[in-house]
Amino acid sequence: MNRRLLPLFLAAFTITGCVTPTPPVLTALDTQQGVILSRDEYKKHDEHRAPTISCYRGLEADPYRPACELELVKNKADKGTVVYYLRVRYYNHTWAFFDSAYDISGKRLKFHSLDQNVSGGGNVREEFALIFTPAELKKAQKTGMDISVRGQRKMQIIVPAFYIEGFLAATAK
Repeated sequence: MNRRLLPLFLAAFTITGCVTPTPPVLTALDTQQGVILSRDEYKKHDEHRAPTISCYRGLEADPYRPACELELVKNKADKGTVVYYLRVRYYNHTWAFFDSAYDISGKRLKFHSLDQNVSGGGNVREEFALIFTPAELKKAQKTGMDISVRGQRKMQIIVPAFYIEGFLAATAK
């Protein structure tokens, strides 16, 4: 092996060995311990953000399935206004143009588009928020959420009950 490349290989091996993957969120306690509190001085609010999880049940074994991730967020303005929402990021090679969402009973949810972006290679990212009341989240911490998102395409989002329960426990303080 070339002596000049050996230090590069050793450095890469050492750095790779030092990186620890993010632990999976499997319980309410995992969620509760993973909630991050940050302060936005410009907007004058505090933000509690739950750890990011996949929108789908089970393992992501299908390489052709679009990637989707979500996180629960609580914004509390200095003026006292509190907003709870589910931030969803959808990644694919084609646009879905999501514009509405419904719960399992068919009730239309408050939908707010946050961002649409195309990155290198034609990868598309759509980001939106579903706004919930504290009462809706409190009810969902026992049952979880099954949400249908619609636009030019449809997508089902599963939010586990333990995820909501852990988030509410962390933000109750």
